[in-house]
Amino acid sequence: MKIMMIESRGQGGVCHYTHNLCNALTGVTKDITLITSKNYELDGLRKKFRIEKLFDANYPFDIIRVFRYLMEEKPEIIHFQMLRAPLVDWVFIRSLKSFSRSKLIYTAHNVIPHHQKLYTKFLLSKIYSLMDNIIVHTKGDERELIDAFELSKPKISTIPHGNYVSPVDGHAPSREEARKELGIPSDIKTVLFFGYISENKGLRYLIEAFKDVVKKVPSKLVIAGKPVEDFSTYESLISKLGITKDVILNLDYIPFDEVGHYFMSADVVVLPYVKPYHSVIAQAAHSFGKPVIVTGSSEVVVDGKSGYVVRPKSSAAIEDAVVKILSDDEMRAEMGCYAKKQAEANSWDKVAEKTMKVYFQKKDGE
Repeated sequence: MKIMMIESRGQGGVCHYTHNLCNALTGVTKDITLITSKNYELDGLRKKFRIEKLFDANYPFDIIRVFRYLMEEKPEIIHFQMLRAPLVDWVFIRSLKSFSRSKLIYTAHNVIPHHQKLYTKFLLSKIYSLMDNIIVHTKGDERELIDAFELSKPKISTIPHGNYVSPVDGHAPSREEARKELGIPSDIKTVLFFGYISENKGLRYLIEAFKDVVKKVPSKLVIAGKPVEDFSTYESLISKLGITKDVILNLDYIPFDEVGHYFMSADVVVLPYVKPYHSVIAQAAHSFGKPVIVTGSSEVVVDGKSGYVVRPKSSAAIEDAVVKILSDDEMRAEMGCYAKKQAEANSWDKVAEKTMKVYFQKKDGE
């Protein structure tokens, strides 16, 4: 079975996921090619699959190049891991549907993108209708897909996200190594916010909560990730609350080889999102053995066992949960162990096995 995996950006969480999945799939089938960016972030890592770097700087023209390549190769499976421009993607996928016999699969890491224009949902509906199967990571994502786009359940497969750490690099730095690398004192508790920064991530509620956290537990708040909006509002809030010296900022994209340092240096990871949705960050934190505080709901974090689930838009609820975890070393260690076991249960071999079952499902009309 010839499989073509398409991940156009070449960096970030979806890129890391795709690399792991491709490696694991080679244990089942050998004919796997990843079509990705010429600036592929994970070039130096071990890989057992082929890579074609067909995405450059101009997405619409890149798509034409990819389409020609797929027409020449005639794969049985074309598996999309990312959509970049809904209108361009819709035309591309409709063309594949018309001119190829390939089975089309899409992994909806986010069922509805966090930043969308008025027409995005309409175009997504068109794209989803063209797919032979759609993979999501949680039952919540499955329900959202069915409710928002009126898709039939047999078309959707739920496959949990794989363990973030292994086998992509096979090594995580120690807490001491990580803190030394980041310049964080080894004797102080650390709260981590990680990932792209936008209004829907609820960072302001964590900043407001940390004002009271630091009064009760000497600690640092590490904010690591690239803003997709003006960060000055958050800087003003940090200054206004008088916690500038207690906050460590790295406002840039965090490359893969630095991700482990941030998670290993943390005592707790907080994801104070305004709208609850599946987050790879929670899975990554658990993979590094870190308890996580999330808001609203979660199918990754087990409330009271691998972290806490608190109500959204509540600085008080976040503060209470953070203080509980930072104040109790024994409980924090137990939560971390539980979190790591949870993550390890989702091995990439299991993810690959479930993905292959999706590949072998018959297409509609067969």
